[in-house]
Amino acid sequence: MDISKFLVKIFGDKKSRDLKAYRPMVEAVLKVYPEIQALSNDELRERSKVIRQRIQDSVTDLRGQIQVLKDKIPDTDIQDRAPIFAQIDKLEKDVLETFEKALDKERAEVFAIVKRTAELFAKNETVEVTATDFD
Repeated sequence: MDISKFLVKIFGDKKSRDLKAYRPMVEAVLKVYPEIQALSNDELRERSKVIRQRIQDSVTDLRGQIQVLKDKIPDTDIQDRAPIFAQIDKLEKDVLETFEKALDKERAEVFAIVKRTAELFAKNETVEVTATDFD
C-alpha cells in the first residue's frame, strides 16, 4: 500500500470531506425549499424583501449608536476624540459580526429562493411580477 492510499484511508479524499462539510447546508435548503416552491412570483419577491429587511434591522441599533458618536465628534476637543474613534471602530466590528450572524441565520432560505428563481427562469422565458417602487 503506498503512502497516498494510506493517507486517503485515514483522512478521506477531498471530495468526501467537501461533501461532508456542505451536507448540513444542503439539507437545510432542501428542508425550506417546499415552502418556497409553493410561493407565487410576487410572494417570492416579497419574501426576499422581508429577509433583506430582517438582515438590515439586525444592525440598525448599532448603526444608530455609531451615528450618535459621529455626531459628537465636531463638538469634542481633538485630544478627547481618540476614545470616540475607538468606540466607533469597536461598534463597526460589532456591526459586521452581527450582520454576518444574521446572514448565516437566513442562508438556507435565501439559497432556497435563489434555487426557485433559477428554476423559474430556466422553465420560463419570461417571469411576470407586479412592479414595485423598488423597480
